[in-house]
This record gives sequence, structure tokens and C-alpha cells, in this order.
Amino acid sequence: MKISKINFYPLKSGVVIIEIKSNNGLEGIGQFIGNSYLSQKLYFKERLEKILINKKININEIWNKLYWNGLGKNGWLQVIAAIDIALYDLESKNKKLPLYKFLKIKNKKKISLYWSIGHGFKKTIKEMQSKIEIGLKLGFTAFKIRMDWHELRQDVDPGKDYQMLKAVRSMLPKNFYLGFDANAGYSVKEAIRQGKKFEDLGGISHFEEPIATNDLFGLGEVVKSLKIPISFGEYEKLAIRFKEILAIAKPGIIQPDILNIGGISQMLKLFKFTNNSKTKIMPHSPDIGILCFASLHLAGKYDKDLPHEFSPELYNYNIEKHAKIFNENIIPNNGEMTLDRNSTGIGLTINKKELKKLII
Repeated sequence: MKISKINFYPLKSGVVIIEIKSNNGLEGIGQFIGNSYLSQKLYFKERLEKILINKKININEIWNKLYWNGLGKNGWLQVIAAIDIALYDLESKNKKLPLYKFLKIKNKKKISLYWSIGHGFKKTIKEMQSKIEIGLKLGFTAFKIRMDWHELRQDVDPGKDYQMLKAVRSMLPKNFYLGFDANAGYSVKEAIRQGKKFEDLGGISHFEEPIATNDLFGLGEVVKSLKIPISFGEYEKLAIRFKEILAIAKPGIIQPDILNIGGISQMLKLFKFTNNSKTKIMPHSPDIGILCFASLHLAGKYDKDLPHEFSPELYNYNIEKHAKIFNENIIPNNGEMTLDRNSTGIGLTINKKELKKLII
């Protein structure tokens, strides 16, 4: 099987879908974030397309060529990840297998997800609660609120953050999962102070990305100072980076993102060296649809007690309209997703008629 053609579909929401066609009529799909689409497309045309067109598919070999032809620059890693996901989709379709079976991963019948809502820094407490209510009505039993402060806005309003978390915790049953994501919004001292308040509050399942992502030694201080599980890793590039994280900071949970890490190939490398680690794996999931489904096929390698992220608001789109571009259902039922054992690849196909309505 050879690659015959590659199409890019940039959507108004910021999502870019990649479609790879083979010479035997199959199609594989992937996705990246179009933060600088014209630059990303030019990079692909000038450096990557020649590696792919009319070439036999050997995914590991292709990944290495793509990475080093990108001059080893992590800034282009999302495009490579999207290609990698599309190639795995294509290969498993060619074998007429669901992706998880192609990868020989024993998957769960039903995968539990958590409703992830962000931009807490600009939301009122009532606005955040109303978003959580939507998840409750959809049947979710696990949740996370994200502050989205990021490194340049540290320690702005930790008091409000705490009150928001407390208000959300009070509206959920005690046995419901609830995580808190500071999005690197605190200094080390404030993260420890805030984390102790979370512990006193009780019922907080994990404290995500408490400090700047470039301070692994500071993160290690936070981990040592708190009992609450600390999670980290959504922005990290390449599997090898997680060896540093585990050696220096030792967080209780790592959160690789299938797009940021470099695709399925890098996720599989990560699983190899974390196989005997006490650290739990709970992935970050950057979008619903393609990236979510590709990540869900790896669920058998994640920690069994932790839910998978479902984030419906990262892009400027209506969920129902976005869902129409797929011929299959992408919305969880009662906070759970069941992968179709009779489907092939990642289990999604594109409705081209609906897709055209959303293309830039």
C-alpha cells in the first residue's frame, strides 16, 4: 500500500483535518490545530510532502523522516502527529481492524470520560456552574474545571479560584470525580498553599499543572508538599521528555497529549518505559472527534481508575454542528464512550457534504 494523495481541510473553528489517501482506495484521517495554518501548510509542502507521496507505508520510518526533515523542530510536531494518526488509521483500515486491535491493545468495553470546562479566569462562579450543569444533564459523573491562567498571569486571583472550585464541588455528589487545572497559574509557594486548601476541602481528585511548565524542580517541591495527586504533561513534546519529568518532579499522574507528544508513535514509546512505573497515566485530550477517538483507542494503556478527558469548548464551534462532519456519533452517552468493535481504524469517517460547510 502506497500513499497517493494528501488533503488539508482548514475549518473556521481552527481545526485542520488531514486526509491521506492510498493507492488501494482507503482513506486515513488526522487533525492538528491551525494556529498558523499558512505557515504549517507551507512547511508541509516544502519539507514533508516528498517523504510521503508514492511511498510505501512504514510508520516508524516515516515518523523519523518527518521529524528530522522538520529539522528536529518541535514547533511543527503537531502536523507530524496529525500525519502519524492518519497513517495509523489507514494501516488499521487496511488490515480491517479497529486501531486498538491493530496495536494489540486490550481495550475496555466502555470508557469513562470527564467533562472538562475552562477559562475559569474570566468566568464568574455562576457561569462555571452553569457549564457544569450541562455536563450533569448529559450524564457525566466526572468533571474538571480549568483556570487557563498560564505562565504570564501567575497568582492573580487564587482566592476566586478556590471559591469557584468549592462551589462546583458543592453541586456534585461526593463520589463524583473532580479535578482542578491551574494551567500553570501559580508560583511554587502559592501552589502549595492552594493545594493544602484543596486537601482541607476534600473531594478533589487531582491538581493539574499547578506551576510553570518549565520548572520541573519547582513542580517536584509541590509534589513533595501535598497529598493530593499532582498531574502534569499536556504540553510536553516527545516521549523522551517524560523520562525527565518522572526523574525530577515525580508527579502522581502524567498527562500526555496525543497531538503535542507527536502522535500515536510517541504515545507507544511512552507506554514502553512507563510500564512498570507507579505514576498513573491520564491523557490530556485537545478536542472532540478525531483526536479524542485516536486517544480512546489507547485507553487500555491508561490508568484504569482514571477517566479520559472530554473537552467540548476548546474551539469556536457548536458541538452539534461539528459532530455532523462525522458519519458516526462522537458524543459520549452518560459520560461514557463505547468504541465500535466492528469498525476499522479509529472508527470515524468524514461526511464531506457537512465538512464543506465548515471549511474556510
